[in-house]
Amino acid sequence: MHDGTQRAPGDPANGSLLEAIFETAGSVILGLHPDHTIFAWNRAAELLYQVPRSEALDTDYVGRFIAPEHQAAVRADITE
Repeated sequence: MHDGTQRAPGDPANGSLLEAIFETAGSVILGLHPDHTIFAWNRAAELLYQVPRSEALDTDYVGRFIAPEHQAAVRADITE
């Protein structure tokens, strides 16, 4: 009997399904803090940018990956 405190395997609320989707998605998924530092970086991001997660996390996404002439516009778009 399910008492409401345990999650069934594959239940998205337990995180494992979401983690699997995040890691196996064919599209880049990244998470940015309001100051544009990276807090999430999936495998597709590693492949596209050729930067391992360990090097990408806690760095300024805009400063590192956006051409200088486009940084102001991208920062404004992210902020909105």
